[in-house]
Amino acid sequence: LAAIDNCTESRVMSALLHANASKNSALRAKVATFLAALVENMGPRLSQTRDLDRVFPVLVKYLSEGLAEPRQAGRRALLHIHENSQVSGEFDRLLRRCQDADIKVVEKVLQQEKAAHSAFTVTSSSNQRPPLSATMRSSTRPPLLSSTTRTPSSSKMSLTTDSSNPGHFDESVGRSNRRETKQLSINATGSELSIDGSEVSTKTKSRRMSSSRNMTTPTGGDDPALEKLGSITSGISSADFRCRHEAVNDLAELMMREREACSPRTPQLVDMFVGRMGDNNQKVAVAALQGMDKVVASYGDSLEPSVGLLVPALAANLANTSLQIRNLAGQILDNLTKSVDPVTLVQPLSSAVDFGNQRAKASLLESMTGLVREVGERKPQLLHKCFLPSAIKLLDEHKTDIKTANNALIKELHGVLGEQIYNPPRSRLPERSASKLREAIASG
Repeated sequence: LAAIDNCTESRVMSALLHANASKNSALRAKVATFLAALVENMGPRLSQTRDLDRVFPVLVKYLSEGLAEPRQAGRRALLHIHENSQVSGEFDRLLRRCQDADIKVVEKVLQQEKAAHSAFTVTSSSNQRPPLSATMRSSTRPPLLSSTTRTPSSSKMSLTTDSSNPGHFDESVGRSNRRETKQLSINATGSELSIDGSEVSTKTKSRRMSSSRNMTTPTGGDDPALEKLGSITSGISSADFRCRHEAVNDLAELMMREREACSPRTPQLVDMFVGRMGDNNQKVAVAALQGMDKVVASYGDSLEPSVGLLVPALAANLANTSLQIRNLAGQILDNLTKSVDPVTLVQPLSSAVDFGNQRAKASLLESMTGLVREVGERKPQLLHKCFLPSAIKLLDEHKTDIKTANNALIKELHGVLGEQIYNPPRSRLPERSASKLREAIASG
C-alpha cells in the first residue's frame, strides 16, 4: 500500500500484473487486493491511460476465481471503473473484447449492484436486456421509508409501495381498486419481516451473521475452552516481541490442549502461526516454528486446507540464514508430507520451487521426490502438469545441491512415467529439453 501511494502508478501496475502470473493462489489473492486498491487510488485517471487495457481483462478473470478474496477485489475494482467510465464508454468497449462467458459474469455483477442500489424497485416485464451503460445510472439509494401507518387492530406497521412509481409510498391500505402494490409488513417487535407473504426471521439472520463472523475472526466466542483466544489474537500482533513470543506459545498450548474446540478454527489459527513464522525477531520465529511442528504432528490431515499457506512460509524459512530455523522448517515440511494427502502438496511445492528462494530449492525438490510414486499411482497427470515442468526449468541449474536434487527428481519421475516423460500430454517437449532429460536420467 505504501508503494501504491508513493511510487509511479504505471510501475506499480506492471509489478502487480507480473506477480499475478504466479501459480500460488494465495499470492494471486493478495495481488488482486492490491490491484483493486490501485484502481481506486487512480480513480478517473485510469481511463486516460493504457494501463486500463492491461488491467481490465485481469480484473474480469478474478470474478471466476475459486477464492473469495480475488472475487471481491475484482468486483470492487470493476464497479469502480464502471462508475468512472460511464461517460466515455471505455467500460463497454473493453467488455466487448472479453469472452462471452466472462461478459455474462460481469453483467450479472452489474445487475446485482443495480438491484442493491434500487431496493423495492419493480423490474420491467420486458425480456429485452438493458444496455450495459444503463445498468448503474443510480448512484444513490432511494429513501427506504417515507411514511408509515400503524393499524389499531394489529401491532404491525403496514407500508405499501406503488409498482409504477418505485420512489412513491402509498399510505392507504386494503383498497382493492388501487394500482398493483407490494406490501411490506414489519412486526413491531422486530422479530419477523414479511414481503409478499413470505416471512424471514431476523433472529435467524442475526444468528447466521454471528456464525459467519466467528468463522472469519479467530476469537473464542461463547466457547469457554477458548476464552483466552481473544487475548492471544491481540498479543500475537503486538509491537512488543515479548508479547508476540508469549502469544505464540499460548496459541500452541491452546491448540494442543483444546483440540476438539480448535478443530473448526484450524485454518484461522494456522494463519496466525504463519504470520509469526516470518517474524523479524528470531525468538518469535523459532517459537512459531516449534509450535507449528507440534500442531502438524497432532492435527495431521486436518491441516490440508492450510497447505497453500504453510508450504510458501516453510519455503521462506528453508532459505533463512539461521541454521536452527532452517532445520525446524525442514522438519515441519517432512512431517507435513507424511501427515496430509500428497496430492494437496503437489501444486504448492512446485510453485515454491518455481518462484521461491534459490537456497530453499534443494530441500523442496527432495520433498517432491518423496511424493512422486504415491501421486503417480493416484493422479499421474499432476506429475506432468506440475513436477515435470518444474524439473525441466532447472535442467540448466549449475548449483551442485540443486542439480543433484533435481536429477534425483527426474529419475524418480522417469521410474513412474516411463517414456511418457519425453511426450507429456497436450504439449510437445523441445528436443533440447528431451536431450537434457536423457542426460540427467543417465547420470550416476
